[in-house]
Amino acid sequence: MGFARLSSGSTTLIVDAAPPYSGPLSLNSHASTNALELSVSRNLLFVNCGSGLGFGDDFHLAGRCTASHSTMTIEGVNSSWFSKGNHKHLSYIQEAPKIVKVHKQKAMDVLRLRINHDGYQSSHGLTHVRTMDLAIDGNSLVGEDELYPPKKRDLKQFDKIRTDQLAQLEYAVQFHIHPDVQSSIIDEGTAISLTLVDGDCWVLKHDGSSVVSLEDSVYFDDNFLNPRPTSQIVLSGKIKKFTTRVRWSLAKVV
Repeated sequence: MGFARLSSGSTTLIVDAAPPYSGPLSLNSHASTNALELSVSRNLLFVNCGSGLGFGDDFHLAGRCTASHSTMTIEGVNSSWFSKGNHKHLSYIQEAPKIVKVHKQKAMDVLRLRINHDGYQSSHGLTHVRTMDLAIDGNSLVGEDELYPPKKRDLKQFDKIRTDQLAQLEYAVQFHIHPDVQSSIIDEGTAISLTLVDGDCWVLKHDGSSVVSLEDSVYFDDNFLNPRPTSQIVLSGKIKKFTTRVRWSLAKVV
């Protein structure tokens, strides 16, 4: 795997910007393309659940799934496909995204990172594009997650999947929160307040196209005997036929 990094002020953003290893030697690879982690100074804010390798076979596999990472999923499906194997812990990545494109750009007031992958193209006919703008002072991050069918045949694939399921497909944009961060729903359910251990407060908002919820999650920390309970922010909604865009922002309260 490869990672892309943006850093400004005291804020550091790291994004998985490559397909995972695949084949029989990928028993520990994660379906995590486009997943982000964000820290402020030495404090972790958004994380991925981590490796469940030391917590048993079920947690090991669960930690490798896309939904255990801070990224966008379609119907809970993995962006890389796992083999079934004889046992859960023998599952390796059978098919990973074939195309991952990364573009970094510095503008006057932001650092921009744009990554797209085709991990959902064969299954749903959709490409996932994630764009993130980190302010020069490090006090805000503006993001957009986009799903679209790049070609006519992909649109036909999307229509077929939707027809077979007799319903609109759903997306979820997940932000797994580090256990040391206190989170709460504010502004009549439209935003999430996040307080770090040093007392700094950040707020995540969205463009109103999604339903926002605060749900249970876990964090695999090797310093603890059991997975640590934590929370995750979930932005969910229906996938549109041509282009679905979910815009969100994270800003420090000053």
